[in-house]
Amino acid sequence: MNLNADIIKEYYMKGGFCMNSSSMAGIMFGIFSSGLILALFVGSYLIQAFAYYKIAEKAGLENRWIAFIPVLQVIIMLHVIDKSAWNILLMFIPFVNVVFAIIWYYQFFKAFGLETILIVLSFIIPFVALGLLLYMAFSENCLYQGTNRYQESL
Repeated sequence: MNLNADIIKEYYMKGGFCMNSSSMAGIMFGIFSSGLILALFVGSYLIQAFAYYKIAEKAGLENRWIAFIPVLQVIIMLHVIDKSAWNILLMFIPFVNVVFAIIWYYQFFKAFGLETILIVLSFIIPFVALGLLLYMAFSENCLYQGTNRYQESL
């Protein structure tokens, strides 16, 4: 028998699983890269959650803690532009959801006085949107310019 046939026979005799150094390196790389990707997702989520929290604080919204619940973060955006949380249901209608998302995000950015060119860039380049969100949240120069029915009573 030749060498390849011996390897195949040994592979099947051991139950169909053959571990060598290259497969072990592949498994270790997969675990490391999966962990790295997970850490990046968690880190970006926390940055975005803190930004939404600060935006809700600037807008004087009640229930700022919603910023830390992944799907409900949209409620903060809707309350900043004085829309009810029930508007989320429009996001389940195909094609309508895209139109309303664009309109709402435009109104959201405009509520903090951002220029239209920056808003358009944020739709084209996602990292610009994250940068604008951080600017809106943490900059002293960017103030909430609207009023809404969801603001705290003083």
